[in-house]
Amino acid sequence: VIGGTGLGNGGIAIINSTTGTGRIYFGDATGSGAGRNRGQVNYYHNGDYMMFAAAGSERFRIHEGGSVTTGICTATDFSGASGGAADFPNGITATSVDTTSGIDINANSNLRVGSGQNFQFKYTGSEAQIIQMDNSNPIRIKVRDGAETAAMFYPSGSVDLYFDDSKKFETTNDGVVITGIATVSQGANFDGIL
Repeated sequence: VIGGTGLGNGGIAIINSTTGTGRIYFGDATGSGAGRNRGQVNYYHNGDYMMFAAAGSERFRIHEGGSVTTGICTATDFSGASGGAADFPNGITATSVDTTSGIDINANSNLRVGSGQNFQFKYTGSEAQIIQMDNSNPIRIKVRDGAETAAMFYPSGSVDLYFDDSKKFETTNDGVVITGIATVSQGANFDGIL
């Protein structure tokens, strides 16, 4: 214990080597049993990060540069947190998200999906956008718990529409291709080949 009645500040110092780890354990058992370190506060000097554990497993880590890792997400910056909300101006990477309050994203900010961030959602303030950054793969919209395709959007510009998992409508460079019966109830104008 560092301190005393004559000092303005006091504290506890845990001193280690540059490759060592300082630890505080919280346990409900002694000896070598797992219960001896169910709760932990660890500082790893070799990587300069602070790790917190609960139920014997790591749950929270503060990295050298200030980024934070939890069991749910990794964020490069926490700022402006208030009223149960947090801002992530430098982005957020999540392996899983469990929320009951939803996720709010500011206008002109992209929600990026995939290791290459190829699939994105964006609201510009006036329109909603679905963006495919990978120019070699299509966007597929599926229904019925993912069992059936409803639409396909290809980088080439063509679009396919499906009914009951069967393609019925296709846009091409020349126009459209309809599979099945086309019903016109109010008349129609055609410009091209019918």
